[in-house]
Amino acid sequence: MRIVIAEDDRDTAATLEALLNDEGHQTRCVHHGRDVVQAVGQFGSDLVLLDIGMPGMTGYDVARELRDRYGSAKPVLVAVTAYGKAVDKLMAKNAGIDYHVSKPYDPRQLLALIGKIAEANRPR
Repeated sequence: MRIVIAEDDRDTAATLEALLNDEGHQTRCVHHGRDVVQAVGQFGSDLVLLDIGMPGMTGYDVARELRDRYGSAKPVLVAVTAYGKAVDKLMAKNAGIDYHVSKPYDPRQLLALIGKIAEANRPR
């Protein structure tokens, strides 16, 4: 899959990128909320791993903009965030985020979710 990693912590982004590359995914990292929409358009991403608390534009705002711009053709959005309370999950869902993964996360579980998403979106 083509995956945009939207994470302001560069070490966290690099670790996640290495994990996904080892699994055969193509990745692009962005560290500022305003860069996510542009990266999605340029990279043609299937999936965005989206931190909520990014500078410039929150993950919620990014999700709303992607939903408005691409409609049902938007990439799958997975919040990967420390914002894990019930209200945060509801806000994510209302913004158009498809899945929510709370930090700290188990890498195996995140990879399993990505595998499930890849299988569900595989052309038949």
